[in-house]
Amino acid sequence: LVDLDEEDPWPGLFDLVGIVPGPPREMRLGIALERREVVLEPANVSILTTIYQYDARRFWISGYELENQRLVNLLLGPELVTPTLAVAIDDAGEDRGQLLAALLSNLCLHEMAPATEGDFPTLKLAVKG
Repeated sequence: LVDLDEEDPWPGLFDLVGIVPGPPREMRLGIALERREVVLEPANVSILTTIYQYDARRFWISGYELENQRLVNLLLGPELVTPTLAVAIDDAGEDRGQLLAALLSNLCLHEMAPATEGDFPTLKLAVKG
């Protein structure tokens, strides 16, 4: 919260808040695991990723491609967690570095055709498998 804009903290705060369905349903601030630049296949594009964790199976993954200034986001909830990723998350336990490695190694990045001629292709972040 210390990184929020002092004059107008609300947009930044709303970006960090997530809802965990429960029961009971509750609002939570995401815990930032780390910010790291990675190259993801098959697009072979370098993106600066920030991962927030809301509970054991809920993550917000935000990516920013520096070269062409493209944004990509993925809400990774229990419905997208594959059996392979579930094992990797469980094996990580409280080790944030291992959890981050597990998440990043199970992601893929695709370049989608541009909507308009002359535009850059858009990016799509997904879970492998």
